[in-house]
Amino acid sequence: MNGRDRIAAFATITPLLLLSEDLSSAQSRLAPSFPVELTANLGSSPIFELTNFRVASNEYIAQGSTGAFLASEAGQHRDLNGDGDTDDLVLFVYDASTNTVSNLRLAVQNFLVLVADDLVAFSVSESHQAHTDLNGNGSAFDDIVHIYDRRTHTVSNLGLAGFPMACDSGVVAMGVGEAAQGVDLNGDGDLFDCVVHVYDSTTGLVQNLVLDCGQNVAVLHGGLLAFAVTEANQGNTDLNGNGDTRQQVVHVYDVAANRTINTRLASIYRPLIAGSLVVVEASEVGQGIDLNGDGDATDDCAVAFDTATESIIYFGIAVDGLRANDSVICAAVNEVLQGHTDLNGDGEISGVTAFAIDVATAEVRNLGLQLSDRRAMAAIGTQVAFAVGEIGQGPTDLNGDGDTRDDVLQVYDAATSITTNLGLAISDFQFYPFRPAASQLCFTVDEAAQRADLNGDGDRGDRVFHVYDVADNSVTNLGVGANEGIAEITASGSLFGFRVSESGQGNRDMNGDGDTGDRIVYIYDFLRRSLHPTQVAATDEPVVGDVFALFGASEPRQRNHDLNGDGDAQDNVANVVIAIDRGACEAGTVGLGVGSPVDVLRINGLTRDATVPRNSPVTVSLVAGPSGPAPAPYLLWIWSGERQLPMSLSVNGQTIGCLINPSPFDPTYTPQPMWCLHSTAVSCHGIHTLSSPSSAPFTSSRTSGFAHALTLTLQGVLRDESAANPPHISVTNSVILRVD
Repeated sequence: MNGRDRIAAFATITPLLLLSEDLSSAQSRLAPSFPVELTANLGSSPIFELTNFRVASNEYIAQGSTGAFLASEAGQHRDLNGDGDTDDLVLFVYDASTNTVSNLRLAVQNFLVLVADDLVAFSVSESHQAHTDLNGNGSAFDDIVHIYDRRTHTVSNLGLAGFPMACDSGVVAMGVGEAAQGVDLNGDGDLFDCVVHVYDSTTGLVQNLVLDCGQNVAVLHGGLLAFAVTEANQGNTDLNGNGDTRQQVVHVYDVAANRTINTRLASIYRPLIAGSLVVVEASEVGQGIDLNGDGDATDDCAVAFDTATESIIYFGIAVDGLRANDSVICAAVNEVLQGHTDLNGDGEISGVTAFAIDVATAEVRNLGLQLSDRRAMAAIGTQVAFAVGEIGQGPTDLNGDGDTRDDVLQVYDAATSITTNLGLAISDFQFYPFRPAASQLCFTVDEAAQRADLNGDGDRGDRVFHVYDVADNSVTNLGVGANEGIAEITASGSLFGFRVSESGQGNRDMNGDGDTGDRIVYIYDFLRRSLHPTQVAATDEPVVGDVFALFGASEPRQRNHDLNGDGDAQDNVANVVIAIDRGACEAGTVGLGVGSPVDVLRINGLTRDATVPRNSPVTVSLVAGPSGPAPAPYLLWIWSGERQLPMSLSVNGQTIGCLINPSPFDPTYTPQPMWCLHSTAVSCHGIHTLSSPSSAPFTSSRTSGFAHALTLTLQGVLRDESAANPPHISVTNSVILRVD
């Protein structure tokens, strides 16, 4: 964009609302209480902003500040990777730090994509990438592992035919196929295996662990990679010393030490990593020994390998499932397999009982409560959450509804050894809704089982979303839900994402398309304790990063609107909802393209809060950005009152930052600016203009100050060659002036 175009783009920032010049009449009006259905803005809210990428898509993944999805060339009617056809699925990457999406122009036909931190690991299809040989083996029929680094915006072809298995903290583990690569990679004399490799983004190097990747059961956390090796594929080697070669044996790779350790534990299940422990459902048959002391060797038992001491911890319990985090392990222990023992004291031997294991001490505790389903448990913070079946617990009425047919939520705190009955009947476990995130848990409560209308729609046929917070042991009813099937819930950072059914919400048309058969994407921010509707119908659940939710909007379900501009209304179109950061709004975006935000706006030399006595001098100064220009066009708004309602600000479709209060571009929100200062290149138009210097940098003083007590907030925009956006326009920091 040339200088003239940038000035033209800057000139589009024009106030749209005429406000009174009188200070008393310009006081802030109260904004409507949340939730607000913002049909005009199609899902944006004062705290969240919706962006339509206008790309037909499917298959979404997200973590941290990074998301990814596959764009359909057929749905977009365009060649997106430059190979001359329109039958590919092409990878797009979303960067929440800039709220932008990038087309990597690479075909990924199978969703072999993982995201963690700043990395996206994926496999490119040679046959769909213009039949290009990407690993130099002379053919063009393989899937080749690539890495995208969000920090450098670069793609690296690792030249390995395979797929990513696990990704965390700048490290990617992948399985590489010997046949496709044309090389014996684990030294067993054949080309039939899949061999584990590890990529470290800090060095850019790939390490071949020379071990078979088993059934792709791998987990990467805290610098440790745990994976299972198939003995038969590792040269028919007995890896656990039981005398045969029929097992899968768990190994651990320490990334920092570049060292692989054989735990000698046989398991067909995905291992877990909890602190320094690698937790395994070890097979007694595979080990050839009795691991829980019940006199047989036919069970799967909880065992841990401690990487700090390189020793094995036998927990002595037969399990039907495990969950874990760095503080606590929860286990479903089978009474029949645990020596036909009544573990919950109900006089029967038939179910699975909840156990908890303290990661720090390895202490095993029987919680004495029968699980309604072996999947019905989660580790959150220092607590274990699990569902207890009333009929299997006595039977006992645990939620006080007069029957004993429900599955009721309980939490056990490993720090206090206290179990608390939350008294809520949760939904079925076809797709179990527990999704641990930080110290919060989102789940659905069954109105029929709870015998209560929990979302206020006049019936008791819904599954209503609730959030449990470990920090204060509180439960919040979100007052929205679904009445068909179980909604998947995704969680990351401070957000939960899910879909709410219109029919389950009192047959309300929540996206304005004239029917009540849709499922609308909702976001819950548990830091702000606020629920946000997007008013957008989706066919699948959103995927959630730390500050955003990525999902496909359904054109047929969204008023039959053509959301990607291809002339039809048959696609799912990529959308993102991103949280607006109050701190970022205060700091502005000047200089963000070359480093951290720079404070360019000052009142009496202060960059955030300035307090002055009545009738005392007030000096406003504005300097240029780190890279100029000087002189620079600018526009400063002045609001009555303090920071109240942060809103994003866009120029020509580019989000350039956010303001601590709404701009005149958002006339439906208050407070609106009451005065402005501007350069000769732009105009305040409808808003009263104060006497203003022609460009930045400048210093302007009101020597007599103000005669009455008041509070004003200043913030604006500035031409900035160091901006992090193509229009080269940045939002300044905000400053509050208090006159006492």
